[in-house]
Amino acid sequence: MKSKFVGTLNEVLSMEQKSMISNTPFCWFLELKENVKISRNVLNELLIRWVDESGCFRFGERVVELKAIDVCLSLGLSVVGENIKLKEKQLRKSPFRKFFGDGKQDLQMIYDFLMKKHKKLSSAHFCSLYILVGISEFLIPNRSRTIFPILFEIVDTLSDLGTYCWARIVYQYLVSGLSKAFISWKKGDGASSVYVNGCVYVLQVWFCDRFIPSNVRVEKYLRLLHWMNINVGDNFIKSVMERGVMVDDYGASSKEISELIVEASVNKNGDDLNDQNKRKHRSKHREAIMAALDDQDTLIEELEEELSELQAELVSEMNEDEGGYRHDGGYSTPCEQHDTFNDFARQGGIYNNESVIKEGRRRKRYKSRVCRTPYTGYSPKLE
Repeated sequence: MKSKFVGTLNEVLSMEQKSMISNTPFCWFLELKENVKISRNVLNELLIRWVDESGCFRFGERVVELKAIDVCLSLGLSVVGENIKLKEKQLRKSPFRKFFGDGKQDLQMIYDFLMKKHKKLSSAHFCSLYILVGISEFLIPNRSRTIFPILFEIVDTLSDLGTYCWARIVYQYLVSGLSKAFISWKKGDGASSVYVNGCVYVLQVWFCDRFIPSNVRVEKYLRLLHWMNINVGDNFIKSVMERGVMVDDYGASSKEISELIVEASVNKNGDDLNDQNKRKHRSKHREAIMAALDDQDTLIEELEEELSELQAELVSEMNEDEGGYRHDGGYSTPCEQHDTFNDFARQGGIYNNESVIKEGRRRKRYKSRVCRTPYTGYSPKLE
């Protein structure tokens, strides 16, 4: 993967055009050369260690996450701002459509147009298309080399480019590309033949930040400009990844923190401020839930105590009911001897001990005052 188009266009830029581009978040495009490369072995070794379910890399027993803040520190792009839906279909008319028409546009065609018309185009139009080429070739490239239509609208106004969260967009696109490439690799295509959509240059910076000894590091903003041309031996790459020994101090430097984009995005430890705010919000939400659970526990305890008192009162009053006695654990209506036995023997019949069902007189039923509470709909029938 090379930055061929941007590097070649840099050679034909006028001073006015360079000045306009330098006032955008992509001013560092001006420092790219045609032969910017990434170590293929870094990409291969990282790909086979990708953990797709959690968006991180595994080195032995150690797991290290790839974050949007890594893109911010690598490319000097902000993680805060308006999001971009790359596959947005509801598009407004762009002035650049008159040059290329509607539908999908090929990156090669835009580049050829700029090389042919760079002297005739206005500086504003040329700079917008130049940034469009840089974004499509370097930040969110794809194998088909087509340009997302929404980008024509976004680059139309150079002054608005800083309002978008470019680091998060580049990060999400790269993670998606890693996920698809990893799935292809698992199917047996092999890491060497798999293409990764996205800014794979970030992976080289990510690797160098964590595995190159600190005495070799050079503080330079943005980090890509230092690490992009560092040649790392294949044996070194493989051995350090197998050992999993990393540099822990790779947070934002004092120089990086002084940059407005980085200052608005990260803290001194290199942590994403958006993630910090989310953690604070989750912490407050968790505290509110725990407080509500404590209130519920207190209420449940009070209800259990009240229920115990009601049960005790129920047992006490049932024991005090006049004539009540226990029968198989319950209470029964007392009856007299002549109610239980028949008098067939006295009438010349056979005497037995069977109960006689009485008619014309209702059985006595009892209900306790304890049962008449809001917790019961009906008083139970006491058999």
